[in-house]
Amino acid sequence: MSVFGAMTTAVGGLSALSKSLGHISDNIANSQTIGYKRVETSFQTLVTQSSSSGHSPGGVRARPDFTNGVQGNISQTQTATNMAISGNGFFQVSRGEEVGGNVNFNSQAYFTRAGDFSLDKNGFLRNSAGYYLNGWTLQPGSNQIVKGTPQPIRIQQLIDNPTATSSINLQANLPLTPKADQTLAPIEVPIIDRNGETRSVTMNWRKQGTDQWRLQIDAPGSSIQPTSGTLAGQPQSFGTPLELSQNTTPQRQVSLVTLTPGGTAPNEIEDGKAYSITLNGKTFSYTAQSFDTSESVMGNLVNQVNASGSFSDYSLEILDSDASNPNSTMRLRVTGPSDGSAFTLASTTTATTGSSMATNAAPSGATAQVSTFTFNDLSPGAGDTYSLSINGHTFSYTVTATDNLRTEDIATKLANQANEAFANDQSLAGFHLSVSGDTAGTDNDPVTISVTGPSTGAAFTAASSASITTATPTAAVAEASGFGLANAVPGIKQQVFLPLNGVVGDVGDVFTIPFGGDGQGVSYTTDGTEQSMETIATRLAALVNGNADSPYTAKVSGAGLVLTRRTYTNPPMATNAGLGPSRDEASTFPSAQNGFGTTDGRTPAHLSVTFGEGGVLQSLSSGNRGAGNATVSPTQNANDPAYVTFTVDYGNGPQEVRLNLGQFGSSVNGLTQFAGSDVEVFNKTQDGFTRGTFRDLTVLSSGEVVANYDNGRSRVLAQVPIVQVNNVDGLQKVDGNAWVPTTESGAQRLTAAGENGSGNLVVSSTEGSNVDIADEFTKLIVTQRAYSANTRVVNASDQMLQDVLNLSR
Repeated sequence: MSVFGAMTTAVGGLSALSKSLGHISDNIANSQTIGYKRVETSFQTLVTQSSSSGHSPGGVRARPDFTNGVQGNISQTQTATNMAISGNGFFQVSRGEEVGGNVNFNSQAYFTRAGDFSLDKNGFLRNSAGYYLNGWTLQPGSNQIVKGTPQPIRIQQLIDNPTATSSINLQANLPLTPKADQTLAPIEVPIIDRNGETRSVTMNWRKQGTDQWRLQIDAPGSSIQPTSGTLAGQPQSFGTPLELSQNTTPQRQVSLVTLTPGGTAPNEIEDGKAYSITLNGKTFSYTAQSFDTSESVMGNLVNQVNASGSFSDYSLEILDSDASNPNSTMRLRVTGPSDGSAFTLASTTTATTGSSMATNAAPSGATAQVSTFTFNDLSPGAGDTYSLSINGHTFSYTVTATDNLRTEDIATKLANQANEAFANDQSLAGFHLSVSGDTAGTDNDPVTISVTGPSTGAAFTAASSASITTATPTAAVAEASGFGLANAVPGIKQQVFLPLNGVVGDVGDVFTIPFGGDGQGVSYTTDGTEQSMETIATRLAALVNGNADSPYTAKVSGAGLVLTRRTYTNPPMATNAGLGPSRDEASTFPSAQNGFGTTDGRTPAHLSVTFGEGGVLQSLSSGNRGAGNATVSPTQNANDPAYVTFTVDYGNGPQEVRLNLGQFGSSVNGLTQFAGSDVEVFNKTQDGFTRGTFRDLTVLSSGEVVANYDNGRSRVLAQVPIVQVNNVDGLQKVDGNAWVPTTESGAQRLTAAGENGSGNLVVSSTEGSNVDIADEFTKLIVTQRAYSANTRVVNASDQMLQDVLNLSR
């Protein structure tokens, strides 16, 4: 070993430590560089000669030690296109040069961990170092990603072409009990036509019966419709009118004033006290004197009434309770005129010794017998005979094959026979019949026929055949106190119950109620919005009551009308003609059914929807679609898909749409019928889109690059792969925090993020430098000290050589 050898070794150490200082300097300078990987320094010994007997210093050499595989900290950013890799791998990028608005790319592939990518003016994803991100792109003409050679990702689809609707998904509940007389709100679904214009499909729902619905599908603007036109209408009719109150002569009102004397004899009537009666608002008064009796007071009052001349058509009769006693109770019976008009009667007195003047406040007299028959055969059939008997008069009806086999209809025909007899047979004059008990909207309920006897207090006999039960009658009561009173009862107006029969939902059914044989009357034409026969009855009643020429008033009773004449029948008719005109050939109204007529309308085209037990969809039918093109599921077994397919055309060609309604027999994600009164829509979606303009870009954790458009649609345009390298520290660094492969780096493979050992992609994030400042400063101190020590060796070697040179002096 020589002094020169020691000096040379020290100089080599200075050189190696200078390189180490350069590495530290580079690390500190790039401590904030995105994706930067620090460089460590590896010192290697240089040996010239070394044995057991001697060693010659050779020096040291500094080599870089890369940390390309060491993860840096990941920080979140606000940029959707920023990416970081958590784990192994690199982004593949390219270098490009812009020439005349076009970018020419170098064929060399580069790798980087700097994922601060953003869109540049040309639509490329480029990071802050100017490298362009490569990815797998779509196969031309399809939406399929081709995992071939990555290409620079460029966003060129700034316009999203419209997509026509081909499928509608509907999840809704139809109400088990819709609101009476209210049309259900339609369900409107927007769809996109082939030109990208927004259209609509409207679904109108109508409940037709238990678990039965009609569905009309309308596509406004389309030249062809899912359901279109009309079909033959359902039969509509007025049922046989039932006479509730027959033609009768008006009764005259009979009212009573009772004068009861008080006090002690002989002054039963108090001297100087006034006694008065008021008839139709006109008061007559008499002041008693000491000699007056109850008989004279009542006589004076009657004389005043007769003398007034205003009540010459009234009958006033004094009834003495005890003819032998002039101060007995006196009664004045006032009978009204024979035209059936009512009158008012009141009385007062100022007597204080117990005398009183009282007017009967309520009718008194006979209570008629009421016998009740219950028609309880709920399944009448052709050939069955039913009868009832009143005072030995038997009324019988045998069911025919053409009869409507409903309990209420058969009972009505039997009751009408009795009504006709009551009107025409003098031995049954005064009897009255009513029918009740039928539940509106249902068939074959028990029906009650009530017969009321004449108001003479006389009882009558009642009997019936099998299937008609006779209840214990309400007994007749004889006239009270021998006075036949009819207080404020001017007469009985003729009254008829007019049932309405048929199926609602048709358009153009005409229901006519005539006023006479001269063509006058009212007519109601259905518009298809009626929810029940009661709705039609309600609208007919409004027409009758709102017509000043109507001879009767109307009141709704279930699915029918009770018509009451505005005036009394006087004198009585020879026969029971009922309400409405006679069968007059000159009448413009139908003469069937005693003058009440209907004409059938048309049923709107529709699809039939049926629900099963539990409110689940059971079946669909397109048999009534009319001229429409809608078709339904060909198989309708449990769990089969339930759908309606139809075609529309808005002038740009046929477009087929499928309306998905869930599954048959299932209540999950489809059409149901549960309790409620309104249509409830839980979900309605369609797969069409209007034309869209590019809005922004996002990257998914899978690496898929997604373009978002302002029409709400998103489209995958490319996928970012992760490049794995066998020896990451064998890569060669280049400018811009990137690497290029070398023979030492080994093979590379491209995989999707998170697959086959590649790192996961963290979106809206970047990976920071893996430099630790504190560690770098520590290494800086150590390097500085080592450098200083090597300079001391150089100085010492220099001094020793100087001493050698001094030996010659």
